[in-house]
Amino acid sequence: MSEAFGRLSDPDLDTVVSLLSRRFGLVMGWDEIKARDKAASLIGELSRKLGETPEEVFRLIRKRSDKAFMDMISPHITVGETFFFRDRKALDAFGREIVPRLASRAKRPINVWSAGCSTGEEPYTLAMIMDHSILGLAGGFRVYGTDLNESSLKKARQGMYGRWSFRGMSDIEISRYFDIVGDDRFKVKDRYRSRVSFESANLVSSSPLRREDKMDVIFCRNVMMYFDEANRKKVLHSFRKALSPDGWLVVAACETPILDGSPFHPVRVGEQTFFTVEEEPSVPPERYLLDSAVSEIEPEVEAVSDVWFDLESETEPEIEPEIEAVPSCDGDLIRSLADRGMSDEALELCLSSENSTDPYVHYLMSVIYQDRGELDSAKDCLRKALFLQPSFVMAHFALLGIAVSQSNDRDRARHIRNVEELLLQMAEDEAVPYGEGATVGDLLAALKDL
Repeated sequence: MSEAFGRLSDPDLDTVVSLLSRRFGLVMGWDEIKARDKAASLIGELSRKLGETPEEVFRLIRKRSDKAFMDMISPHITVGETFFFRDRKALDAFGREIVPRLASRAKRPINVWSAGCSTGEEPYTLAMIMDHSILGLAGGFRVYGTDLNESSLKKARQGMYGRWSFRGMSDIEISRYFDIVGDDRFKVKDRYRSRVSFESANLVSSSPLRREDKMDVIFCRNVMMYFDEANRKKVLHSFRKALSPDGWLVVAACETPILDGSPFHPVRVGEQTFFTVEEEPSVPPERYLLDSAVSEIEPEVEAVSDVWFDLESETEPEIEPEIEAVPSCDGDLIRSLADRGMSDEALELCLSSENSTDPYVHYLMSVIYQDRGELDSAKDCLRKALFLQPSFVMAHFALLGIAVSQSNDRDRARHIRNVEELLLQMAEDEAVPYGEGATVGDLLAALKDL
């Protein structure tokens, strides 16, 4: 160990990485150096928190596996980025297609599990959608939120949030679902809180959800990307056991390739890909929707962490630079159409201005292509955006996200360096252009988890 820097030896750091992977299933980094750096950062944080030397913290990690110690570690290794009505297109497909199918044949309350729910925004969102979707139907529903981080669950149980959790939500939405309790503080209305319960759960344990009732839907979005292959299989096996025979699994769009070869079968639901334990799910019944809690409301703006979004040279696209500026199209309209699930119309509007010298147009096209699963086209658009504006941080960040989703370690490392180089030239509290409110500090924090 180097006394000057208080860092454990590389073999000891490798042991920490291995132990945390076995206990939590999380990948500390996609290469040996990054994994060691994250382990060293964790040891340093715990050393300061406990007032112990790094060697003593290392000994504790090796020896202790009790819940109290695990609860203390979990906030340092989990990602808590989330917000209400995240990815409306997937939520709209859930409310309009999946919930009516379940409601038509349910002889008991519909059970939905939000796995890796962080501070509770997702399970409360699901309760809001289902309350509007099956309002008045016999049986009702229940939403279970689980997470490894006990401090996140404490906040979730309180149901108290600030405006950062409402990115893309209108004031009408906020007043519909929340009670104002103070300066920019809002509490989930009891109508929805009463439908949701929270408990601590380690997804890689043998029985992560401690209940016998079968789940009808499991939401596990932006979670499995952090697991290694062995633990992904373990988690998917647990999900398969927990789901009813006609149950559904919902993952993030970038995680769908992870389920190749799994016990789950992909099913197109509108423009979304969900997964079922049946090869041929039942034909949808007549709709039972009384009111849509998703699409009638103003569209959401995609979050930074969901876009997973290089200043090493990016391969230049085969386009000729324009001499004269071409008028840009209406970016707000494109975003609105895309967020409402009208990706064909949004893409058509973008394509009508594909020769635009506005890099944001090409960035928007990339977002649409990503949502459609056309990642090569998305990367082409991002390269065009960077050709026009090499310092476009969010375009670099988007390329980073694609590299992460494709497990391309070489590109991922390059894009991280590029994003960091640009961000470090800006003030930490400065809002990142086209970052939907995210600051430089927010993105730098997000990079630590990539």
